[in-house]
Amino acid sequence: MSAGSSEQETAMSTTSTWRRAARAWTVGAVALAASMGGVVPGAGAASAPTAVVSAAATPAQEAVDAVERVHADDVRGNLTLPTTGLHGTTLAWSSGDPAVVTGTGEVTRPTPGSAPVDVPLTVTGTQDGATATRTITVRVRPMPAPAEHEAYAFAYFAGESTDDGEKIYLGASRGNDPLDYDVLDDGRPVLSSVHGTRGLRDPFIIRSAEGDRFYLLATDLKAYPRVDFGEAQETGSRYMEIWESTDLVSWSEQRHVKVSSDLAGNTWAPEAFYDEAAGEYVVYWASALYPTADGTPRDIATSYQRMMYATTRDFVTFSEAQPWVDVRRGVGRGMIDATVVKDGDTYYRVIKDEASMTPRQERSTDLRATVTGTLPTTTSSPGWQLVRERVGVGQPNPWGGTFTQGEGPTIFRDNEVPGRWYMLIDQPSYHGGRGYLALRTDDIASGVWTSVPGAELPSSPRHGTVIPVSQAELDRMRAAYQPELLITSVADAAVATRQGTPPQLPPTVAARLGDGTTAQVEVEWDEVDPASYAAPGTFTVQGTVVHGSADDPVATVAVTDPADPAVTLTTGVPDGAEGWWTTAPVRVGVSASDDTAVHSVQTSVDGGPWSTTPGATASVPLAQDGVHAVRARAT
Repeated sequence: MSAGSSEQETAMSTTSTWRRAARAWTVGAVALAASMGGVVPGAGAASAPTAVVSAAATPAQEAVDAVERVHADDVRGNLTLPTTGLHGTTLAWSSGDPAVVTGTGEVTRPTPGSAPVDVPLTVTGTQDGATATRTITVRVRPMPAPAEHEAYAFAYFAGESTDDGEKIYLGASRGNDPLDYDVLDDGRPVLSSVHGTRGLRDPFIIRSAEGDRFYLLATDLKAYPRVDFGEAQETGSRYMEIWESTDLVSWSEQRHVKVSSDLAGNTWAPEAFYDEAAGEYVVYWASALYPTADGTPRDIATSYQRMMYATTRDFVTFSEAQPWVDVRRGVGRGMIDATVVKDGDTYYRVIKDEASMTPRQERSTDLRATVTGTLPTTTSSPGWQLVRERVGVGQPNPWGGTFTQGEGPTIFRDNEVPGRWYMLIDQPSYHGGRGYLALRTDDIASGVWTSVPGAELPSSPRHGTVIPVSQAELDRMRAAYQPELLITSVADAAVATRQGTPPQLPPTVAARLGDGTTAQVEVEWDEVDPASYAAPGTFTVQGTVVHGSADDPVATVAVTDPADPAVTLTTGVPDGAEGWWTTAPVRVGVSASDDTAVHSVQTSVDGGPWSTTPGATASVPLAQDGVHAVRARAT
């Protein structure tokens, strides 16, 4: 007896032997559950089973009870509100506060610094004329305060030569340098797969449109220790691997989501871009398609890779996939590995053309415009237009050769230089390289990219993503994955100079690190206006820690006139690593000079009282661990 049986179908066959409870729905809220272990004693063989009538939910009630909300207590973006449920039930929604959450799921978050807002959403299920309701309260978080991008995060996989290669690794830039990275977690993977093939390739990270959630997408493919890439395009995975995080450190459980139809032979290199007008993400990937899903043997030579796309608001529920770029480029060859950025009103897409195994750049003002049959030219209209073919080909690579073929491009803006963009592109061994190389352009509309062979990328990065991050986000990653890279505090500097003489600012300052150790860190100082030292007095200079820190140093410069004594502080050679001393006491030497005479030297440690020493020299012993500031003056 099925859960969808009608009232008239509740009569039970006398020939049935019941082993477990069965449920049948009546028009009212009454269900008939029956069980029988054999013939009822004292009855004939045709006796009916014993029946127990109990109150139960209607199909409509079951449908509304089954509705699950993702992050009901932590809403940060538009919601997917389903319109159909169990048993084919129609679902309709209403909101207790449409100004915050509409009945179709659009969310307007409170302003930064405001309190969260709880919004009751009521879902009404209708099935065969019966209705049921349920109220779900969601908590909408305020928008995050704007944060300047001051660093970069890099997600990648490491290839197929080891069992750990097809997992997700993270790197972090050394400060605001887009081409200089540290590996995190000592080069160990931070995410691995427990679903599908147990392999992860082509990780893509996108920051949510609101700015305070990240989604990581990856290909479900395990090539180690051996792979037949033809077979991987015929009977490969139809799933996408998904994680999310609010801080790039704490990640959700893996979601193994089927996004491709049964006609697809693979689901490769998923990426996404937010469609602001529609309030949803356009998610795209490569699939080879076949005419049937009935088990008929497949051959990639009879098909080719298409770029497919679907839409989502939450990376949980996706629309049906449809072709985005559908162009055969040879036997078994098509178009794969698309990435998209937007500059002004124009979308730029770099995509791998399998006819030449090289990237081509295109542009469009319509993200969802489709390409079918033939590739666009420079005069194609409307939709996508060609900008440049064979992007980067002939540029020097980091291994002494040139870029000839490649895949897996990722493009990102420079945080500091307006109009500057970087592209990292994967030139693996089967394309004559050893991994990623960096290209740069100051005119993305031209499609002309110049190689930067000296980029310091993580070891063996393959097809991944670079995204800009704030200093706070960089610090969280460092604290969690590599605490010795986190700079928790830095010492200020004190400098003296004569009137009219530029101050000599120190190239490094002392810093305390996240693992409790100390080190000298490189500093860049703001330019000093000559007017600042044109007359006696004091002024300050702001410094910036080159490798990135929430705490930056300030140098206080004392300007003396020619008649004042000049004071110099010196130390011996450090006996420890990174410019630190390990043997106490450390003696700081003070010497003063003047055109006439020096009567005494005064010193102060860590802002303490001044101590006077007669003559032109003094020695200050430092015995306690830590960073100390020594000041000196002379009369």
